Amino acid sequence: MQDLPLNMYHPAASKTSQRITCTDDLCESSEICQDKNDDCLYNVRYVSPNTWTSGVLVEDIIYLSSGRDLDGSVGTRIVFGCGQVQSGNFLSNGAPDGLLGLGMGTIAFPYRLAKAGLIKNSFSMCFASDGSGRIFFGDKGLASQKTTPFLPLNGTHLRYVVGLQSIVVGSSDIQQRTTIIIDSGTSFTYLPKDLYSAVTIEFDKQVTTNRVTLADVPWKFCYESSDGDMQTPPLSMVFIGGEIFPVYNPLIGIYNANGSIEAVCLAILESDIAIFGQSFMTGYQLVFDREEMQLGWAPTDCYRLHESVNGNATTPAAPPVTDAPNGSPSPAPKPPASEPRYSNSGAAGHCLLYGHMYRDSLLLYFCIWILLQFLIGM
Repeated sequence: MQDLPLNMYHPAASKTSQRITCTDDLCESSEICQDKNDDCLYNVRYVSPNTWTSGVLVEDIIYLSSGRDLDGSVGTRIVFGCGQVQSGNFLSNGAPDGLLGLGMGTIAFPYRLAKAGLIKNSFSMCFASDGSGRIFFGDKGLASQKTTPFLPLNGTHLRYVVGLQSIVVGSSDIQQRTTIIIDSGTSFTYLPKDLYSAVTIEFDKQVTTNRVTLADVPWKFCYESSDGDMQTPPLSMVFIGGEIFPVYNPLIGIYNANGSIEAVCLAILESDIAIFGQSFMTGYQLVFDREEMQLGWAPTDCYRLHESVNGNATTPAAPPVTDAPNGSPSPAPKPPASEPRYSNSGAAGHCLLYGHMYRDSLLLYFCIWILLQFLIGM
């Protein structure tokens, strides 16, 4: 699979492009419009420091391939932001060609596909230990999956929020109820101060390897590990309702200048809000069911996941994480010199190149690199 050359998108150059004006129901910034016929503006700020994007909303057709050879595409109209000004990580950490919106709003990509009658209003994501993954649009998951309901945040369902009942570290069950945002666009997991302290201190108590202090990494609980092999306590999230989500690999490898692993860190950070990040999702198929308003999950081999969706397999194989019981990090390729010196899945590229139609689900293959890339057909 190779990257495709991408061109700058110009609404005026697209024969199928349509303006979104301030009078459109999808325009959430109409109160700042000076004229009802003005273009609808957007301004989105992200958790990363000084990271935001602004521009105008546009409607156009997106084409999704239904085959590996990119033949036989499926097209539908979507609404997206045409960026004019970007800052922060959008400039300093490798500017993405696009950010795929998977939220709960009516402007989100899954909602637009469902409204067009192409899929059910649900999708699933699967993250493999090597940094690759899959998206199935229209998928509602396996009958055997665990589930927990989505909860409103400040009275609205704008984010994928679930209730966290406790976190189990080894044999210690740390009871502290809170809400947590499920966000594949956030690389790592964040916890509020009190819960963060309780979890990290308990984890540290159960690790026998020497703790080390490392420069240029955000994690505080790091340990010596010349080969990434060490004994650590298992860690599980317990959601409201008692359903357990064992985290296959809560650690992240830290590499030296030669590309060899020198230490591992507990990949949890402190924040004002709780966020369940992408690294904790490894080895699972996560289902964002917007019809039943629930999160589903099941241990999954991402490379065989398309077989179960296509009806060729009834039970997916166990995830390719052989050392999950002791929490040791999965083997990872050496990162290139230009990449940060920490990685829990190796240096993955960025791509979203093709998809497959399976029954009422659309599978998109993708590679993870902080931001998910997407291709808009013109």
